[in-house]
Amino acid sequence: MHEIVECSGTATANAVKARNLFEQAFTSGSKYFISKEYKKKRSTNHKREQHKANAIKKQILDIHVS
Repeated sequence: MHEIVECSGTATANAVKARNLFEQAFTSGSKYFISKEYKKKRSTNHKREQHKANAIKKQILDIHVS
């Protein structure tokens, strides 16, 4: 087991979920379905992170403008 260093809670949780999905894929043989699910989760997480980053940028800009 590898040690995870300096990760946020959500990143660690997502990594565990992804690993569990891949383990299911290799035991059940449904690689297509699992990879599809993983890609969907990854893109959703990416959009959420992007949204947070944009909100923070907006706050910073608002502070500088005012």
